[in-house]
Amino acid sequence: MKLYIVNLNDCDPRRCTARKLKKFGLAKFIGRRKGIAKGAILLNPFSDRVLSKEDREIIENRGIVALDGSWKRIEEKDFLMYNRLFIFRALP
Repeated sequence: MKLYIVNLNDCDPRRCTARKLKKFGLAKFIGRRKGIAKGAILLNPFSDRVLSKEDREIIENRGIVALDGSWKRIEEKDFLMYNRLFIFRALP
């Protein structure tokens, strides 16, 4: 499974889970729109649809994208620029 992270540089680097995933080779940092297969799943807490078994093929072929930022600062509008590129899903 490919895990991509868009780092918004909002969090404390010492406590950043995304940086730890990258350090151990479990995730790849990418630019805001570059380096990701169109149609990948973007984890979006504001999505009406929940990640499910039916998304497995998409995840295996295109991967999962996560935005890494402060939950205090992130808003629904931060996801709008990705609307046409990705499929939004929330975690169950």
